[in-house]
Amino acid sequence: MQEKHGFPDGYATASEAHRPLSTNRAGPVVLLSACLAGLPTRYDGSHRRAGELLGALDGAGIRWVPVCPEQLGGLPTPRPACWLAGGGGPEVLEGRARVVDEHGVDRTGAFVAGARAVLGLARRLRARWAVLQDGSPSCGVHRTHRDATKVPGRGVTATCLAHEGIEVLAPSEALARIRASENEVGSPAGRNPQKEGTMVKVTYQGHACFHLDDGAHRVLIDPFLTGNPHAQAGPESFEDLDAILVTHGHGDHLGDAVEISKRTGAIIVAPFELAAFCQRRGANVHPMHIGGSRRFEFGRVKLTIAHHGSAFVDKGTEYTGNPCGFLLELGGLLFYHAGDTALFYDMKLIGEMNRIDVAFLPIGDNFTMGPEDAAKAVEFLRPRWVVPMHYGTFDVLEQSPEGFVEALEGTDVEVVVIPFGGTREFR
Repeated sequence: MQEKHGFPDGYATASEAHRPLSTNRAGPVVLLSACLAGLPTRYDGSHRRAGELLGALDGAGIRWVPVCPEQLGGLPTPRPACWLAGGGGPEVLEGRARVVDEHGVDRTGAFVAGARAVLGLARRLRARWAVLQDGSPSCGVHRTHRDATKVPGRGVTATCLAHEGIEVLAPSEALARIRASENEVGSPAGRNPQKEGTMVKVTYQGHACFHLDDGAHRVLIDPFLTGNPHAQAGPESFEDLDAILVTHGHGDHLGDAVEISKRTGAIIVAPFELAAFCQRRGANVHPMHIGGSRRFEFGRVKLTIAHHGSAFVDKGTEYTGNPCGFLLELGGLLFYHAGDTALFYDMKLIGEMNRIDVAFLPIGDNFTMGPEDAAKAVEFLRPRWVVPMHYGTFDVLEQSPEGFVEALEGTDVEVVVIPFGGTREFR
């Protein structure tokens, strides 16, 4: 009975021979078959240098990292030619097919180990896509080498990366993608090169209120300032704002949004019903709704679901639509503000579809997730950094971030606890 290798869950360390060749700029990372970079890593010691592709990657400001799965799996160069036997890349990872060399020696273990190593590197670098040499039993994107013949299908590493949600492209496809979208922020070809390397300053005013500043644009989220015991600034402190994002209509999130918008002219971006509520009170608004996205001058905004309520409660209760979370591209980084929410499984989909840099997650319990559920959300979302929020404001939210930090010990996600009124820089 063949061993079932499965899709890898753990991390792997790349060989010292595969340190990045193009890392002089901040920005998105692309994995590149080492032979396409001109390295002599093919089975016969040759390469397939793709000069035009390399020039396009560098011209678009995209960092590329060369990888050779076979070498990372422990095979030498040169080495006997190999091919798949009994199935394609998916079947190899499921233990229903093998990789054998031209002498009939089983090389399955090395190919699976190499795929694990490449996936580990992709996770660490948060690679959005990979450009792989087509036709290979490991890197084949559309064609692979099976039973000594080129056939349609994916190789072992290409299958492994695609299963993780990383787009795999042949060189010609990558070149066309870069040319078509090199200036589109958030596209698989990379973010706007002018934005790369930008530092975003994030100031936490307690509860769920954050001020983000990339030097050119400023965004305020859930501006509960008046009455917030942890806020170190009042509504009058904000003069130069591009936008105010409001997740839902509860007073401890809508807060001073209308007043600030009326004074500064900043647009309130919120779900339709909440935006209409603010507009009736004189605010400048842009209504959106769950699943919708829009590119503004300051960056791109997309609304996500949140499991909570949304109403403005004063002398009566006024319905303000569905609550939401926000995905915000600002300064070359992707931020996720979950709003007030329970843990939900679609967070895994949000994490698979987006390479989140910074996640703001509630940990206060009672009205939202507690520390344990928030830690599970981090597992689903896979951000680079996570910032706890929505704790300690009221007696019923008497959580501390220490429990959340402990719950994430041993993971590769950095927990950033921003003190009330404090600022952290992300780049």
